[in-house]
Amino acid sequence: MLDKGLTALIRDSYAKALLRRPCLLQDFYLYLLTRHPEMEPLFPRSIARQADKFAGALQLLLSYENAPEDLSRALRQLGRDHRGHGVRAEHYPAVIEALVATLAIQLGRDWTEAYETAWRRFLEFVSREMLAGASDEAA
Repeated sequence: MLDKGLTALIRDSYAKALLRRPCLLQDFYLYLLTRHPEMEPLFPRSIARQADKFAGALQLLLSYENAPEDLSRALRQLGRDHRGHGVRAEHYPAVIEALVATLAIQLGRDWTEAYETAWRRFLEFVSREMLAGASDEAA
């Protein structure tokens, strides 16, 4: 679940990384697909457009900080949507690793253990909820 401390760390690190590298999320997709080329068919040809969609989704999710039921509902729907695009449970850890690594690379010495812990907790929560939503539809 999101709490103010966790979202503050995520927002702070994300803002710092974006200042250094405005195309941060494009870098994330390149990192992910370089290490997991089998996932390439899951994404459109335009990584820039996909990165913009991901940035919007991330901002939306962080806006639910004080509305846990709404956040859970949104994530479960997102999981159903992703399942329809062929995303499977084994893809989620790769996405977490790629995003955390991309952020760490961009922040360099400014990347902290607190940032890493916050992002991992957040992304693991997101994954659990999305997978729950995907399995709801599968039933």
